[in-house]
Amino acid sequence: MAVDNRWALIVGASRGLGLGLAAELQRRGWNVVATVRDTAGERRLQDLAAKPGGKIRVERLDINDDAGIAALRRRLDGELFDLVFVNAGIAPRGRGDAASASRDEAAELFLTNVVAPIRLARAFVGCATARASSPS
Repeated sequence: MAVDNRWALIVGASRGLGLGLAAELQRRGWNVVATVRDTAGERRLQDLAAKPGGKIRVERLDINDDAGIAALRRRLDGELFDLVFVNAGIAPRGRGDAASASRDEAAELFLTNVVAPIRLARAFVGCATARASSPS
């Protein structure tokens, strides 16, 4: 299969690991649907889309917003992805670890980093394809 037929969904591609993965896959000719929560992340991905390689499609999503997940699923209805990578998450505000977070912060961390990714995976499980191909 030609590399340019490969599609990836990267949830949480504003910066760091998600943005780096989007950049590498795009450079290799993959087409990428990348989600962001803010305008700054959207700009970084738009800059990436201007580079040679695969296509970049930017979608807005807050992983804690069930209605937003459902809306994204509807917008991507019929799409098949060779890779679904859920990278969205948060860290404790101003602290180095979750153990020092307040109860409310710990609940927010758990919802965002554990529950929301499971909900998102359930929503998109039918969008992943099991195509046999060599890694590129």
